[in-house]
Amino acid sequence: MVTTNFGNGPINQASGHITSSCYRKRPTTTTTTSTSGTTGASSSSTSSAASPTTSTSTAARGAVSSSYTETTDAYCSNAMDNGPSIMSRHVDVTAPQVTRRCLGRYGSTGDPMLAVRIVLIVVGLLAAYCLSALTRAKTVPLSSEEGQAIESSIKESLPGYWGTPAVSGSYTVALLARHIQGHANESTDFNAMLYSGEDQVEHFTELLNHTYRARVTQDRPCPKASCSKTPGGCPCVQPDGDPGLPASYVVRRVIRVEDSRMWKRFMRKRDQIRRSRSTGSSTIEKVEPEVCTSGLIKEQPGTFAPVDEGVNEFYLWHGTHVRAALSIAHEDFRIDMAGSNAGTMYGRGCYLAENCTKADEYARDEPHGYYEGVYALLLCRVCMGKFLYTTERYEGAGDRVKSGEFDSTIGDRTKKANTFREFVVYNADQVYPEYVVLYSRRPRAVALETFKFELGGELHAELPVYWQHCHVNPGINAFEAQYSVRATSRVLLQQLAQGCYPGGTGSGSFIKVISARRIEMSSMWNRYVQFKR
Repeated sequence: MVTTNFGNGPINQASGHITSSCYRKRPTTTTTTSTSGTTGASSSSTSSAASPTTSTSTAARGAVSSSYTETTDAYCSNAMDNGPSIMSRHVDVTAPQVTRRCLGRYGSTGDPMLAVRIVLIVVGLLAAYCLSALTRAKTVPLSSEEGQAIESSIKESLPGYWGTPAVSGSYTVALLARHIQGHANESTDFNAMLYSGEDQVEHFTELLNHTYRARVTQDRPCPKASCSKTPGGCPCVQPDGDPGLPASYVVRRVIRVEDSRMWKRFMRKRDQIRRSRSTGSSTIEKVEPEVCTSGLIKEQPGTFAPVDEGVNEFYLWHGTHVRAALSIAHEDFRIDMAGSNAGTMYGRGCYLAENCTKADEYARDEPHGYYEGVYALLLCRVCMGKFLYTTERYEGAGDRVKSGEFDSTIGDRTKKANTFREFVVYNADQVYPEYVVLYSRRPRAVALETFKFELGGELHAELPVYWQHCHVNPGINAFEAQYSVRATSRVLLQQLAQGCYPGGTGSGSFIKVISARRIEMSSMWNRYVQFKR
């Protein structure tokens, strides 16, 4: 349980804590320093060859002596046992000393009040400095992750693989695995992202290969940054170009999104579409030909929950930057931001694709950053409902959907341009981003096994995926926050503590975790990562 916080600002402040200062008042004393073997008019002068003798006594009654230690690193400098940090400086000041020095230097200038004014100025500056340091200490924001009770109907609709299966292995490993496997057994709202297992990664590799189509559009940027936007794609991105269209996509990591509130909004919107399109002329037509993700999805019920084909529910791809994908997974889509990356051919909405090569056209890596050479696709559950079908560019499609005539738009460019079908929805509640797939593009000139070997070991997100700030770049955007963890997390911590206690669970002793906080601090994380290097 954290009872004391040090920090210097809220989330997204553009500086770290190192600018903060920490003051600790030392015992009230008067320090007198005398030096043998040195003569001179000034009592503060010393000789390098002299042997200083220091005596410390309690300050005389009525004399004020204040001694402070200021450190530029409030987290570690004052905690050292062997003396202050090299980043620290010590200021020992007593009012009688300042007065004597000022009187001695300025008392004979003809202005008897000059020395008094100087003393008052010095004392005022010290007081202002100390006050500014105190005001710089800000309270670290604390939030609770405990949600409201989940409705029984929503709880029953949660995908079964969000549950908690039995896990073999050591006690600690089993507890950790049980925690990260899912939240289907939760009784209150939750929002979490979890790494998928290796067996599921294979399913996504198969799905990427199955939905790969060697076609390009003008939306695929030139990898050499030398060609302008060209209908049908520039020569550099053609399947036989240089470097050409990526030959395949290699999955680096899969993250599953488990968000009960987002899921509830999706389910309610799906039910609303089903009710509104159940009779009359508003009936829903089936998408023809079948969406190319559908076949494999049905073969892996342990990874993909069954979809409702009666309302044209499918799994579709959405490509974007890695950090944007993590942000969407945590906070949902923002339709008001639609078109900021690639335009609005069918109006302002959320654009998705059945082919991974189409979605990959909008994926971006992070040059010279942590995610350099790493791209992201969101695999989303999408409820299309009654769709507006068009083979032409139609920017007014969104207005017809908002009027209630349709629920979505399918822009079929396979008929006229032999490229792809695009699926567009205009309400974020019609999309549930269930998986974040991190991958790398394999060039046509590099063999698959060679490329995998060059990629190295397992990829991890830059920040823990269970952090609320997992999408933030900690080297650019500073953040500092604390979160009171959920009851289920406290139970996990309690079981871990009990299992690690001497004698384990059979020792007869009982450990109870009363409260726990998770600390998310960019400056501390950066120091930790730097130390590991």
